[in-house]
Amino acid sequence: MDSRGEAAADRARAEAWLAQLVEGRSPEAAALALANLASQVVAELYKRAHAEAQARRGQPEWGRWARLANGARNTALQAASCRDVARELTGRPAPPAEAPDRDST
Repeated sequence: MDSRGEAAADRARAEAWLAQLVEGRSPEAAALALANLASQVVAELYKRAHAEAQARRGQPEWGRWARLANGARNTALQAASCRDVARELTGRPAPPAEAPDRDST
């Protein structure tokens, strides 16, 4: 299968899995489930991109990995905000704020 075919199959699997994740849930519970997942996915993307950027420092592709890590870190902050609001929608208070990670790429 070529990369476009693999990407299409990955999207189809993701869409099916997401539909299962929210099926039968209230809108608030679905929002929380999706926000939790988004936070976890972006955190994993950041960890992997950051590790690759560190491993490739000084190499031509370092900049792309560093940009990916920076974008994922910024997105993780936004995903955490979404997760906190989704918790509030379900009636659960957001946990106390943690100090931001000062680790730079």
